[in-house]
Amino acid sequence: GRSAQDAGGAPSLMTTLEQLERERQQTLKTIVTSGADKAKQSEERRVALKKSLASLSALVLDDSTLVVTSVEEAHAAPAGTAVRLELAYRSLRTLPPEACASNLTELSLVGNDLESLPDALSRCCKLRSLALGANRLKALPDLAQVPLLHLGLGCNQVDDHSLPVLLSGLPSKLASFDLGTNGLVSLDPALHQLQVLRALRHLTLAGNPGCARRGYRRAVLSTPVGARLLALALAPAAAALCPP
Repeated sequence: GRSAQDAGGAPSLMTTLEQLERERQQTLKTIVTSGADKAKQSEERRVALKKSLASLSALVLDDSTLVVTSVEEAHAAPAGTAVRLELAYRSLRTLPPEACASNLTELSLVGNDLESLPDALSRCCKLRSLALGANRLKALPDLAQVPLLHLGLGCNQVDDHSLPVLLSGLPSKLASFDLGTNGLVSLDPALHQLQVLRALRHLTLAGNPGCARRGYRRAVLSTPVGARLLALALAPAAAALCPP
């Protein structure tokens, strides 16, 4: 039940969640880049994606989770239904506020052209997983009151200047954070700022310029933030999504 998960199962759940999310993102990327002459192969990958989505949703949500691919479907969901909204790879430049439905438990916006998100996102009072990899984001709305467990921001444009403001609006219970392949140059200040996330147990920093220095992994693990981590990713979760 939820009590057992909260007591001791969360780290294992988050590890599996991240692994499935990476596999799903790679499958999505392959689908998008596959040519028309590979339609059969693409269809097989779509089937694999659906299975991966089902596994991920079963872990993070309850059995009544509804996976939808449009805002209209999200709003049409029966009252009390947990909803995962999939809007990955839609070439979105803006996200309409109505997409931030109050029944969302997961939202995937991977692989779009988003530079900002609407303030309405802060009212998603059930949102536990937010996948934003491979966009152009530097900042987010205030999400301090959103019950997020996982935030995927890999392959965006977060830098040394924008990170402090971004962190100030994140929930203190965030357990998993992908910041891989952004523009973080000075890791020491970043790690100091990350201390505000007291529940953080899984962190991805690889792919940032600051990670090019020798021994960066050891340096991270020797900090107060690193000492609390159960996993420090060697490679960014969004690596397969980033343009060459």
